[in-house]
Amino acid sequence: MAAPTPYDLAAASIGTRIRMARHAAWLAGRRFGSALECGCGRGTYTPAILAAADRVAAVDLSPALVAQVRERLPAADCRVADLCALPFADASFDLVVAADVIEHVPDPAAALAEVARVARPGAVVLVSVPSDRWLRVCRVLHQDPMAYGHHVLFAGPDFAGMCEAAGLSVELHDRVQSGLSALLEGLIVEASAAAWGRRTVTGSCMAERASGSSSILARAYLHGSRLAFPAFAAIERVLPRDWGYEHFFVLRKGGAGGA
Repeated sequence: MAAPTPYDLAAASIGTRIRMARHAAWLAGRRFGSALECGCGRGTYTPAILAAADRVAAVDLSPALVAQVRERLPAADCRVADLCALPFADASFDLVVAADVIEHVPDPAAALAEVARVARPGAVVLVSVPSDRWLRVCRVLHQDPMAYGHHVLFAGPDFAGMCEAAGLSVELHDRVQSGLSALLEGLIVEASAAAWGRRTVTGSCMAERASGSSSILARAYLHGSRLAFPAFAAIERVLPRDWGYEHFFVLRKGGAGGA
């Protein structure tokens, strides 16, 4: 069996699980005719979107990741595409989800404009992006805040203004995942690496640290994240929401309609 890649580990991390649960909780009980997932990656969020929509399209810039999603989730129409040049007609979707992807685009305003273009009047757009508060956690963990291709971290009012400028009104702005979960997870990885007598790589993400230390540690990280998630999720529920360093936005395209 091949060793988990840094991308596999990042997708399975406590933070990703917490953010995915927030999207899934909002989608639960709602129904849409058509949905688009922007930046689907390896399909971490895709099952929740498939459960909420009759027809689902998904795009990613990576052919390898698109191939994985096509194999695992054939019900989704998954294509290789640039978020700033989506291969869909205007007003095509009732729901658009952009989870942890806008920060990877060099021109986030252009990406939001393209999301708004393919959304139908009254459509819902779910977006999650990292907050500029992530910088504080990164400093403690000696990580590079721009690792994994992050071009920008967002202050809430700045991102809300960018959405409004694209024609997407803000219906809900919430914060998800406190810095505490990221800090604890990072310390666990560091301690585990030390126990194996390995040095982790300063300046990289936690998943890269686990992957670079040993395949055994990488697998332990995967299983540990899965087992520890309920405890972390319980802690997150009692922490002040203002501690969250990931923004979660529910946006709506102007015009008639809506779910």
